Amino acid sequence: MNRKFFAAVAVVSTAGLLSACGASRVAGWERETTQVEGNLTEVLAEAEAAWAGRDNADTLRQAIAGYEKAIAINPNQKDVMIRLSRAYYFLSDGYNRANKEEQLRLYDTSASWGERAMATDEDFVKLVKVDEEPVEDAIRVLDASYAGAVYWSAAATGKWARLKGFTTLLSQKNRVKKLMEWVTEQAPDYYYGGPDRYWGAYYSIAPSFAGGDVEVSRKHYDKSLELAPNYLGTKVLMADTLATKIQDREMFENLLNQVIESDPTVIPDVVPEQKVEQEKAREMLAQVNDLFASLPFSLYALLD
Repeated sequence: MNRKFFAAVAVVSTAGLLSACGASRVAGWERETTQVEGNLTEVLAEAEAAWAGRDNADTLRQAIAGYEKAIAINPNQKDVMIRLSRAYYFLSDGYNRANKEEQLRLYDTSASWGERAMATDEDFVKLVKVDEEPVEDAIRVLDASYAGAVYWSAAATGKWARLKGFTTLLSQKNRVKKLMEWVTEQAPDYYYGGPDRYWGAYYSIAPSFAGGDVEVSRKHYDKSLELAPNYLGTKVLMADTLATKIQDREMFENLLNQVIESDPTVIPDVVPEQKVEQEKAREMLAQVNDLFASLPFSLYALLD
C-alpha cells in the first residue's frame, strides 16, 4: 500500500517542480577518451574472449576494460561502443542489484556509451552539438544500424532515472519514450523482442492517469514472447510489473517457475544473461508473500 499511495502523492507534490529538480546527466559525446597506441586486433580478441566468459562479474569487467582500450586505440568504433553500453548495463543489472550507488554509476555509463555510439554519425553530432537539439529528436538522422546504441541508452537511462527517484523518472520519461519509439520503428525485434518488452513494462508501471494500461501492457508482453519465446527476461519483467500491478499471484508464480525450470542455454548468445534472470526469479519468488499479502486488488485499483 505505501509504495503505490506515496507514488500517487508524489505526482501531485512534484509535478510543478520537474524543471527545477529533475536530475540530469552528462551526454556521452561530451565525454572524451585519451587516445593510446596498441594492437587493436589483439586487444579486441582478448576483450571478446572475456565477454564470452561474462558469467561472473570479474570477467565481465575484463571485457569492459578491453573494449575501452580498443576505443582508446581507435575512437570511431560504433559497434564496440554499443557492446560497451550493453556490457555496463549487464554489469549493473546482473551483478550489482544490491548496490544502488554502483548501479547508478553503471547505468549512467551504459547510457553514455550508447550516446557516444550515436555520435559517430556526423549529422547527429551537428544536431546535438551545433543546433543543440535534444538527442530524442536528433536520432531521426540515424539508420537502423544504430538500434543497439539507442536501445541500450534508452534502457539504461530509464533504469538510472528510476533509481534517482520519482522526480527524475518523470523528467526523463519523454526522452526515454521517444528513444524507444524510434527503436520500435527501426528494429522491432531487437534484443529478443526488446521494444515490446519495454512497452509491456512501461504501460504496467505508469499510473492510469499518466497513460498506464494493463491490457496494453499484456499485449506488448505477449508480442515480445511471440518474437522470442525462450528469452527469460520477458517473463521475469512481466511478473515484476504486470502481475504485481494487477495482483495476480498465480500469474506471478507461473511465470517465474517457468523461468526457473527453463534451459538457460537455449539461446547461445545470452546464456549468462539467462542465468541471471533465473536468479532474479528465485529472489522474487522468495518475496511472494510480501508482494501479494498487503491489499486486495480492488483497493489497489482505487489508488492507481
